[in-house]
Amino acid sequence: MAALMTSDQGNIERIAIEVEEAQDIGIAVLPPNVNESFGEFAVIKDKNDKVNIRFGLKAIKNVGHTVADEIVRERKKNGKYQSLADFLERVVTKDLNKKSIEALAKVGALDDLGERNHIVENIETILIFSKNIQKINNSSQDTLFGTMEIKTPTIELKPTIAATKNQRLHWEKELLGLYVSDHPISEYKYFFEKMTTPISSLDNSMVGKSVKVGGVITKVQRIMTKRKQNMAFVTIEDLRGRIELLVFPNALETTGAVWQEEKIILADGKLSDKDGSFKLIVDNAQIINEEEMAKFRRIVVTQEKNNRPVKKIKAKKLTITISPTTDKSVIEKLSQIFDSGKLGETKIFLYINDTKVQTSYSLELDSSIMEKVKEIISEKNIEME
Repeated sequence: MAALMTSDQGNIERIAIEVEEAQDIGIAVLPPNVNESFGEFAVIKDKNDKVNIRFGLKAIKNVGHTVADEIVRERKKNGKYQSLADFLERVVTKDLNKKSIEALAKVGALDDLGERNHIVENIETILIFSKNIQKINNSSQDTLFGTMEIKTPTIELKPTIAATKNQRLHWEKELLGLYVSDHPISEYKYFFEKMTTPISSLDNSMVGKSVKVGGVITKVQRIMTKRKQNMAFVTIEDLRGRIELLVFPNALETTGAVWQEEKIILADGKLSDKDGSFKLIVDNAQIINEEEMAKFRRIVVTQEKNNRPVKKIKAKKLTITISPTTDKSVIEKLSQIFDSGKLGETKIFLYINDTKVQTSYSLELDSSIMEKVKEIISEKNIEME
C-alpha cells in the first residue's frame, strides 16, 4: 500500500498491480481529479469516512510534474476550481498545453469542470482562450490614470456527444495504464461467472487440465517461430486478475480474427505453470459480442423457467378472451398447452365474438401452464375465478 504513495509513471505495470491489491482489500481507487488529487497517489476519506485512494496527477501520461505541481499549489492557495475557465485562468504554466489538457480531460481529472469528450472536441477553442488569458496575465498596461483593468475573455464551447463508456475506458487505459472508473467486462460479469473460471481462482490442481477463461484483451504480441510460423502472446484480464495466453500457430490460424486489443473474449485450453506462472495454451477462442450475450440471456431464462418450482393454482374457471382477428395458430398453440396438462378441476372457457364457450378441457392448473399461456395471450385477456 505504501508504494502507491510514490507513483512512477515509468512503471505502469507496478502501479496497476498495486491498485488491484488495494481494490482486493476493499479500498476504492478513484480516477484523478484536479479538485482532489495530489501529485502522488493519496489516501482520502469520503463524506462517510470511508477510505479511498485518489489517483495521482503525476501518473497521467502527457501531464508532467510541472503541471501537476502547479494545479495542486494553486488549489491549496485559492481553493477548488469552479469551472473550466476558472481552471485555465488560475493554472499559469507554459506546460499546460494541448496534450496535457486533453490528457486531463480524457482520464476524468476535469470531470468536475466539464464532460470529457466535450473538452476534447473543443480543444482548439480552449487553447485560444488559454493563450488569451496568459497574454492578459503577462501584460501590464498602465495609463496616466493607473492600471487599466482588462476584461477577461469568455469561453464558449460547441455542443458535442458525450464520450461512451468504451471511449472513456480506452482513454484511461492509454493514459493511466489501467481501467479506473469502470471495467470493460463489468456488464459481462454474470456471463463470465457462469461460463468461465475466474482468473484469480486458477490453482495448481488445474494445471494440465482444460479450463475456460474470459476477459478483455489488453496486449497482443505476435512473433515468428523458428519454423517461420506465426504465433501470439496475448494478455487478458477480468475483474480480478490477468493471464497470458499462448496462441500457437495451429490455434492462431483458426482464431486469428479474435486477437485484437480491447476485444472481450472467451478462451479455452490447457492450463500451464511453465516458468512459475499460470499460462493458458489456447485451443479455441471467440469474441463475446451482443449477439452472444443475447443468446446467453435466452439460455439463462429457459434454465430459470425449467428450474422454477411449479405452483398449483386453485381456480374453478379459466376464461380466455379471443379477438375475432386472432390467427388460428394461436388456438392451436392453446390446444397443445392444454393437451399437455393433467386432468383436474379447472374448466377452460373461450370468450369469442361476445360469446362464452366452454371447452372440453378440465385441468389441474399450475404456474407452468399459465406462463405458456401468457406467452401467446395478453394477461388482460385472461381471467380466473
